[in-house]
Amino acid sequence: MEKQKIKNFISDLTLSAIMSFSLVYAMITSLVFDRNPLGLFGIILVVTLIFSIAFFNRVTTLVSIISLTVLSVISGIIVYFMDYTERVAEEVKEFIIWIYDYIVGYDIAKGNYPVCLTILLCVSVSLYVFIFTGKFYSFPAILIFGAGTFVIQWAYGIMVSIIPFYIFVLIIPVYYMRHVFRKNAQIDANNFEGHGTFTAWMFPVSALIFIIAFIFTTFTQPIKIEWLDTKITQVINYIEETLPGKTVDYFSVASTGFGRDKGRLGGRVRLDDSIALVVETPRNIYLKGASYGIYTGLSWEESEEDLYPTSVNVTGNVIAGQDIFENQNNIAIDLMECSLGPVVLDESSIPFTENKDPQKRHVYKDDIKITYQEISLKSLFLPLKAASLNISQEEGISLFISSNDALSMDKRKGSGFTYSVTSYNFDYGNDYFKDLLRKSKKGLYREYLSRLYQMVSNEDDYQPAFLYSVSPDNSIMVSCSAISGNPVDLTRLISLLALHSDYVYSKYLQLPDTLPDRVKELATDITRNFDNNYDKVKAIENYLAENYLYTLNPGRTPKERDFVDYFLFELQKGYCTYYASAMTVLTRCIGLPARYVEGYILPPKPVENTFRTYHVTNQQAHAWVEVYFEGFGWVPFEPTSPFTSPFYSSYEVVPEVAEGFLDDLLYEKYYEMLEEYRNKPGNIDIDLPALPEPDEKVISMEMILAGFASLLIVLLISVIMFNYSRGKVRLYNLRKLEPRESVLEAFKYYFKVLALQGLGIKPGETPSEYSHRVSNQILFERFGHKGESLSQFMDRINNLKSLYNQSRFISVTEIFVKARYSLEEITEKEKQLVYSYHESLEMQARDNLGKIRFFIYKYLLGWI
Repeated sequence: MEKQKIKNFISDLTLSAIMSFSLVYAMITSLVFDRNPLGLFGIILVVTLIFSIAFFNRVTTLVSIISLTVLSVISGIIVYFMDYTERVAEEVKEFIIWIYDYIVGYDIAKGNYPVCLTILLCVSVSLYVFIFTGKFYSFPAILIFGAGTFVIQWAYGIMVSIIPFYIFVLIIPVYYMRHVFRKNAQIDANNFEGHGTFTAWMFPVSALIFIIAFIFTTFTQPIKIEWLDTKITQVINYIEETLPGKTVDYFSVASTGFGRDKGRLGGRVRLDDSIALVVETPRNIYLKGASYGIYTGLSWEESEEDLYPTSVNVTGNVIAGQDIFENQNNIAIDLMECSLGPVVLDESSIPFTENKDPQKRHVYKDDIKITYQEISLKSLFLPLKAASLNISQEEGISLFISSNDALSMDKRKGSGFTYSVTSYNFDYGNDYFKDLLRKSKKGLYREYLSRLYQMVSNEDDYQPAFLYSVSPDNSIMVSCSAISGNPVDLTRLISLLALHSDYVYSKYLQLPDTLPDRVKELATDITRNFDNNYDKVKAIENYLAENYLYTLNPGRTPKERDFVDYFLFELQKGYCTYYASAMTVLTRCIGLPARYVEGYILPPKPVENTFRTYHVTNQQAHAWVEVYFEGFGWVPFEPTSPFTSPFYSSYEVVPEVAEGFLDDLLYEKYYEMLEEYRNKPGNIDIDLPALPEPDEKVISMEMILAGFASLLIVLLISVIMFNYSRGKVRLYNLRKLEPRESVLEAFKYYFKVLALQGLGIKPGETPSEYSHRVSNQILFERFGHKGESLSQFMDRINNLKSLYNQSRFISVTEIFVKARYSLEEITEKEKQLVYSYHESLEMQARDNLGKIRFFIYKYLLGWI
């Protein structure tokens, strides 16, 4: 029976450790923690062993609980008297908040929090599995918990590694077969083998089934069960529609790893270096994929849900070739505005397409080619002032324009999808360009119209120099030139632009009623010293770039707080979505239309050995701001600290990076990319400031290891001291009992110790036969020659009786038979003889078992 207990103990330990490993490893990989599988299994094995020892029986369970209580009390006293109470409470609070934020997507893996969470998962999962494996066996409890873990992973699309699932599939049949064994054992008792032996045999059986499942020839057609297929399809559709992490149709920076997928701005960043686009362009550009007009205090939303068709199936056609007067296309109007606007802002100017003055050469016409790689979207990525779009290899694609001027298709397009764009890109550092924007103001078009009407009324002075036309080859969507083609009077164009300006002002000044007043006051304070719209916007841009730290792990924004307000006044650090949201809101606070934009920026350098080919990864996903200037249209601004100077090809802003930026090594390459932006050709060679070392870590590795080691040592010492004390108490109780009771209790213990040495009593064996067999074995072990068998020893010794006195077990067994089966009184002398055999028996057990096994049996397991 003792061998069965050992087998059962080893079986429970092994089964629990493997099942716990499969579940913990699945959770760790889903959390994107980098952990060595062997090291993780080692931790789980040690933890499970501790639980096995601590909860071996009721006594050890009680001792373990008392030990943990005492340890907790002592630790609490130390923390209190060392004045660490507030610090420990704050660290525990921060750790709990981080766990929630990391899981829901508000925060990233940082510091030693992942290690702490890993150990917490190892302990909690191992405890659960051990309880329902070794203490209160329950196959349903293990199945539901395990299957639930993998179903959730699959449903949320976070199953990073398939290995844990394979281990679970391999081990769960063993649990089931053991469940059947235990159920049958309750009906027909089995006194020969326990569940430990049965479990050991089930491991290879389960492995064989697992292997056959992989190598067995598959069916050419799937197995069809219509009613089940229907139910599964319904469940899958529900999950895809309601759960985060599903495939998206339209681009957002959140879908590339910057923050949550929907619902709230900010959150942790999960860097993704997969290539999204291959872009061929002669100069730096920003590619817009989405823009938003409504700020809710928590996130940005589309102004309207509907998409407006362009009425053009694109097979090489322009973005908006239709008449803008019949179907107002805001992309076309914006391009026309930046072409015609300079004439309104500066009557000495001529359309930018014909501007030959080097000092006034602030715009460049570029041909750009874009190819999709590891993405599949309906969204199209375009520069702001895109003039034409050519999708030559596709037919039947319909284009749609969102309410915020983002372009998309009616079909998802993935790897290999290619299109070309002609666009106008501006030199934002050009002085003439800045001076034009400084002249912009609300009502500019209506003032210009008044002058035009006066010119029209004086026919002698009116010269219709600038009229509207579409160029014959459709390569340039809108241009202004002298009369050609089908001209339109300039007054009609300016009237259209004036109406468009009214529309923009009515739409892009929206702010939620819950926006705190201090945000508006800050916007006023930043811009109070400037007398034109452009310098006011630049003041806001520079204020954000110079006063807020850049980080990829900004922490959580409380649910009840306004996102921009919390960033500006309390958090004061973040990444692009924080900066862009803040600038959009602050700009609206001073009465200027602005919108929040998302898309891609180009990497710092083109592909090696090329001059104009860029591999754009999801790490280049970005958010920025577009501000409307009457007389020029939408103009982009870059408030995010590390990207401001590269955007303007200057070195006016030196970015500052928040402490802890590199707590996660995954961000090291991203930091190197930021340095490349600062040092790329055209920028002065200034490195980003070195990251300061934190004064102290929240929870150091030494603290984790020390705490874990202390807990282990306290548990082991407690168990050893308890088992040592229990042995002394046993002897004391034997001496206090009446002779007969003392002898009977002593032999219960002696039989147990002998069984541990392989000398247990056999079925049908009398006490006398048993004592002689044990004595023979004891004598043989003490006096037998090396290589001699027991039978050879007995033949060699003629007078065993003289040796029996050496073992003493026969004589004490006779006293036991007398106490058990006779009515004769047991004398005190006989009691002492049986009692004195205790020391000899333990010495014999130590010799037979070995010092290590004897120590484990006596002091750890309490069996001796």
